[in-house]
Amino acid sequence: MEYNLKKIGGRIRDERKNFLHLSQEEFISRVGISRNTLVDIEHGRRLPQSDTLNLMCELFECERGYILCEYDTKHYVTADLQAQTGLSEGAITNIQKLRQIPRTKPLFDCRNIQRNEMDYLNHIISSNSFINLLSIIVDYKTKCNTSNVDTDTLANIQSMIAREFLKVIDE
Repeated sequence: MEYNLKKIGGRIRDERKNFLHLSQEEFISRVGISRNTLVDIEHGRRLPQSDTLNLMCELFECERGYILCEYDTKHYVTADLQAQTGLSEGAITNIQKLRQIPRTKPLFDCRNIQRNEMDYLNHIISSNSFINLLSIIVDYKTKCNTSNVDTDTLANIQSMIAREFLKVIDE
């Protein structure tokens, strides 16, 4: 595979500065490379050695493919889900976090049916009314961005959203 060294160098520089908030000096002391080597890497003149790349992955909390610009999310599974669903990396990350939240009691307790967050998310998204709810929300957001919409219209759409949401969770 051919790599874009400038893009890789830019990604490493961005992660060092924006994720780790480290200067070049602080970063090279953690990674164990010379300043000249880091400058060459960040300016796209060379790739990091394999062991250095592995250490960068640990520090940046990502996979090699992200550093090598094979995909634009820190983890392949997120990149794959993003491609399949069109959801943002943030949305996918939040869904994944739901599975990691330890609960002694479920967040929702409805009609004596106890479900955890993932069960409810699955239930909501699987609902026949879910797409209709999203359509109403898009209509509401579109109208909110229009300067000549009256408050009664917005209030009516808000009521429709509430009714449709209740349909979704009651299905």
